Amino acid sequence: MLNKTDIVSNNRWPVLFWNTIAYLYDSLALITLSICIPFIIKEMNISLSQSGLLSSATMIGGAFGAIFFGKMANRLGNKKAIVWALIECGVFTVFVYFAKTFESLLLLRFFAGIGIGGVWGPCVAMVSESWDAKNRSWAISFVLSSFAMGSILASFLGAYLLSQLNWRVFFMISATSIIAGLLFYYFGPEETETKSEKTKRVAITLKDLFLNNIFKITIPATMIAFFYMSGFWGLNSWVPTFLVQERGFNINEMGIWNMMIYIGMLAGYPLCGLLSNYLGRKWTLFLCFFVSALNIPFYILCKNSDILFWFSPLMGFWFGGLAGLQGVYYSELYPQEMRALGGGFCFNIGRAGAVIAPYVVGFLADFKGLTIGMGTVSLFFLLGCFMLLLLPETYKRH
Repeated sequence: MLNKTDIVSNNRWPVLFWNTIAYLYDSLALITLSICIPFIIKEMNISLSQSGLLSSATMIGGAFGAIFFGKMANRLGNKKAIVWALIECGVFTVFVYFAKTFESLLLLRFFAGIGIGGVWGPCVAMVSESWDAKNRSWAISFVLSSFAMGSILASFLGAYLLSQLNWRVFFMISATSIIAGLLFYYFGPEETETKSEKTKRVAITLKDLFLNNIFKITIPATMIAFFYMSGFWGLNSWVPTFLVQERGFNINEMGIWNMMIYIGMLAGYPLCGLLSNYLGRKWTLFLCFFVSALNIPFYILCKNSDILFWFSPLMGFWFGGLAGLQGVYYSELYPQEMRALGGGFCFNIGRAGAVIAPYVVGFLADFKGLTIGMGTVSLFFLLGCFMLLLLPETYKRH
């Protein structure tokens, strides 16, 4: 008879594959909006700050989704939570095609965001429980690197299809998460749990994240995610618009230049994950935050398109490290029975930063220009460095 460890070992590759597919839709749903914003502004005649609210509404929904689907994962299992999150997101994305007003689009992005926010925690927990400590770092980082894969796909398709398709049709690409959810349900690997583990899943509630000494993890970890989200989305929500309005790029050029950031991210996820096996999770995250803070002023002030092209993946590399390592770090900070809810809560409540920052940048852009607005996000990355000092290291090289 196979023991628990043997079963997990046999399942680890299917778990890696299916969770990579699932999390890819997180970025498809988010980057599709960023790429379409210039077209939405034109068609609906809205301001930059109003368009920033579309990103903010998505992230607010994500915070609710992290709690709802995190609790579902603890009660019904990670797989079912992922499946329902993908389907929910896809259904409300389909309705975007019929949105006629800014207000209706805002509401639909909120509800789609619930599904988007529900994927991260269960995915990280499912992979973490299937891989040993030594390989967990690159495995989780690889799964989360599908965010960059989806971003590259969305940017590539945007560069070559948006000039021919209405932006509403473009949203239907991410609506295929409905199909992905159904395929995951019928063909994805099943989780193997003992009776005691199932009991633990039922017993965990949101309140448990703030009891005893666990609050010393939850609060700083949430703030780290908040500052990461503020910095990343405060910049990247506006990169397509920045390239068009401030640098004079056409739609095809915008898509290609934007794609270069995510190509760098794709490399940053696994490579920074491997680096953390030597420097530790905490200090590799610290390095990623610090370098990102230095990179942003150069990016927004550079007016040479060739330099901007090659610098973009270098900047994206450290963004990838930040995104991937949070998944690894949070899964190790929390005990197994809290991983789905705890990690998902911190990361997605941290999306409040992605609620605030795009709007703040848009507000500043209306008065001072996008260059000034986007430059302010460097501060968030520096604050992330300070918050890391409050948490322990979780991995020591053997």
